[in-house]
Amino acid sequence: EISYSLYLVHAFVLSVLYNAFKIPRIAAFVPAAYRDWLVIIVALAAASALYHLVEKPARKLIRDTNADPKPSSRQARAFP
Repeated sequence: EISYSLYLVHAFVLSVLYNAFKIPRIAAFVPAAYRDWLVIIVALAAASALYHLVEKPARKLIRDTNADPKPSSRQARAFP
């Protein structure tokens, strides 16, 4: 379900983390063997957060906004 969110966020995560790995203090903190796994984990976590905090609430808001309101009893009698 989070595939579209992953599509949206993966390039940003790649860019931020790989640029961060160019900084010597950060590069020394994260071993080279784990950097790719860290990128994957962070991208999946960001995609999951984006899906649950933005996409699902937006879908609900759009669905609720576009829902046909029930006509009041006065409107139902005025238009048979």
